[in-house]
Order: sequence, then structure tokens, then C-alpha cells
Amino acid sequence: MAADPESPPGTLLPARPGAAIRNSYIVVLKQDKVARPDVGALARTLSNKQSGTVGRVYTDALQGFEVSLDEAAARRLAADPAVDYVQQNSVMRQQDTQLVPPNFGLDRIDETSWPLDSQYTYPTTADGIRVYVIDSGIRASHVDFGGRVQPGVDVIFGGSTDDCSGHGTHVAGIIGGRLFGVAKGVSLVPVKVFTCGGLTDTASVLAGIDWVTAHHNPGERAIANMSISADSASSVVSLALERSMADGIVYAVAAGNLNADACAFSPGNMTNAITVGATQNSGNDSKADYSNHGFCVDVFAPGNNINSASSEFDTAMRERSGTSQATAFASGVAALVWSLHPSRTAAEITNDVLHIAIHGAIPNYGLQPNRLLFVPRTVVSGLPALLSLPGRTVSRQVGAAAGVAPYTWSATGLPTGVTINPTTGLISGRVPGKSTWTVTVTATDATGTTGSATATWRIESACLQFCNSPSEGDT
Repeated sequence: MAADPESPPGTLLPARPGAAIRNSYIVVLKQDKVARPDVGALARTLSNKQSGTVGRVYTDALQGFEVSLDEAAARRLAADPAVDYVQQNSVMRQQDTQLVPPNFGLDRIDETSWPLDSQYTYPTTADGIRVYVIDSGIRASHVDFGGRVQPGVDVIFGGSTDDCSGHGTHVAGIIGGRLFGVAKGVSLVPVKVFTCGGLTDTASVLAGIDWVTAHHNPGERAIANMSISADSASSVVSLALERSMADGIVYAVAAGNLNADACAFSPGNMTNAITVGATQNSGNDSKADYSNHGFCVDVFAPGNNINSASSEFDTAMRERSGTSQATAFASGVAALVWSLHPSRTAAEITNDVLHIAIHGAIPNYGLQPNRLLFVPRTVVSGLPALLSLPGRTVSRQVGAAAGVAPYTWSATGLPTGVTINPTTGLISGRVPGKSTWTVTVTATDATGTTGSATATWRIESACLQFCNSPSEGDT
């Protein structure tokens, strides 16, 4: 949600009490008043008029700057004809809470329902996809990353992107770790916006978004993970995110950990990002008690007791919980989807992640949307093991789930005279003489994701029936 372009001169947007940073403000310039190369010079001119001190300058995700001055001077600055509005700087926080049992996230996101199978099946490793991790840095030498951490930026200290709090490394491990990760081949770019104590502010987060936007190459498939939440909604963060997403970057953002309406907080209130809530390891996908909720939460993902890489040493691991961890799962799934469908746009990938999700999976939730994150694949059901009398006609409807309808059907190994309808998935025809066939049916969903099922058909002269199979009766 971008700032209102009709804001009158002199608009000063306050921060929530308790989160406000005294004498620190973000100035958003009117786009028609300054070209990108001239933002820095205009920032200094405007600041000097009010005896302020310019901090960071933003040129890509928005045109504006950070400035230190008192409230009265900020109001005078807001009234300048070149200024759209001024927003007070505020504290922002990482979104995790430490807990301790085993990790179930990878096992959960590749299943349509419980019970789980103690496996993680994925369609690709998403090599060639870049994920910007806007967080506390990454321990690049950790063995789980296998040398895939690329140079990034430290907008706090202007130094190393090493992780001194552990949050960013943990999140990056879930996104793309070799052992812990969803998308095991992605490149990871640390964008360090947090201090070692796990705190940041609006100005630093804006600097991170601005850097990502400036370094995103045209046409590059890139995802930005923001396991971050403010204590309120921020117009200037929304503006920067809208422009960064318009540049072709998919954003996955944390819903927040206050058990409140996610629409009241940035960046969880973004309508074009993937806003992620957290589920607990309860055996039924219940919403985690702390997770924010409501219309702005696009999808839920595992958030409790998630084991991932730790920044303590190169083989360290630890467990954390929160919508931070859930968001990292969503970034990984977005990378998988984009790897499978490289010609799709960022907006299409965002929609694909939501369409592929399992709808109605969160019990006792009572709100919409109600979606659970799912790894892209199509599940074929209803293919029987067939025991039939030669010369008799057969008809069997095969179904699909967990993909994006409509589906296109194909099959290999069918007996002569038996076909599959490519639109409906109906298998029909006259069974030939006695023999055995291995039949594989494949469904391709609207995004191009495929799924297959295989069964052995035995044609004998004893009876005409479908043998029982685990998928018998599914449609």
C-alpha cells in the first residue's frame, strides 16, 4: 500500500508510541521534483535549511533521505514544495521466538495432509535463482551453504555481512541450505539491516530495500525475504516495497508475531507480497498462537521448532520459531516455482505460490484466505491396479490435486484400444487379450507442473474387477 500521493504539504506521519526514534525522520520527495542523480544534492539543500543532518539517501526503491532534526524542523521540511511527506523513523524487529523440539517444516510442505512420511520431495534445486535475505547477515562459511552466499551489503555499519545475531543465517538455511533448505541450489545475498542485538529501524530497512532494487538486474529472477515486522504500518516502507516489486522482485514478508491483524503492521500489510503466517507442529496445522492473522495473511507455513543453520560455527545448528521461519519456507517455495517456470513474471510467481497452496488446511481458523504452503507438484490419484477379463470394456476416472487447474492428461503403457481423455483424465476402451502392462498417467497443471502415478495392469480370464489399491475411490 503506497503512500497517498494527494497528501497535503506539511504532512508528518508519526510513529507508534514506544517504537518512535526521537529526532529521526524519513523524507519522501515528490518524483516529479528530482531526478535520481540529484537526490543527494537536494537532500543536503533541504536538510541544511532546517539545520538537519542527512543520513542515508534513497534513489531506487524511492527518492528520499533519512535526516536527523527535531519535530518542529521536520514539520517545516514537510511543507517544502519538493517534499511529498515526512515519516518518523521507528524500531523494527526480527520475527522469531526460540523453542526446542524437532524440525518438521520440510516434511510438512511436500504433503497434502497428515500423517507425514519423514521425507522431503522437491522438484528442483532452483539453481540460478537469487534470494536477497534482508536480515542480520549470513555466516557465509557455514557448510550448509556450499559456497553459494554472494557479496551483499551491510547498511548498518558499512562493513562485513557476517551474522552476529544468528537470525539471518537461520532464515537463509531454511530458504536454501543444502541440508535444511527448501531450494537447495539458490544463490543467497545477505542484506544486513539488523544490529547484533536484533534491532533495526525504518531508515535501515529502507536502505536495504533500496540496495536490493538498485542491484537487481533487469529480467533477473530474484526473491527478497523479509523476516521482519514493524510495530505499526509504515507508508514509506509500503511505498519502497511497491516500487521494488514493480522492478520484478518477488517479496515474501513476515505476518508478525503479535497474534493480531497483520494488516496493521509493515511489511505484513503488503497486498502484492507473499505475507506469511506460522503454523505449529500440532499434527493438524493449527495456527501458531503468536502468529498474526487476517485478510493480509496470504499463506501459512511451518513456524514452530524449525531446525536450521546457526551462526556460531560452520557446522552449528539450532531451533527457532516464528513467522520469520515460516516466511523463509515461502521464499524457498517461490524459488522452486520460478525455477520450474522461468518465463513467468514476478507477479505471476507470487500468484502461483498462493494457487498451489493447500486451501482450507488451517483448522478452526474461521478467516480467509486459509492456505497452507505446498511444494509445487501435481498429485495424481485414482489410478487402479486392473484385473480384467479380455475383450471387456473398462472406464476409470483419474483425478489430480495440489496443482493449479485445469489439468492436461497423458499416459504411457496403456493396452491397445484403451486411451485417456487429455482434458478429463477418463481412461476408457476395450481390453485386449491376456497380458501385463505398466501404465503411467501424467497430469500437467496450468503452471506446467507435472505429477505422475504408475500401476501394473494384469489382464486375465478370471473376472472383471478393480483390485484394491491405496488410491481406490479417489477422484
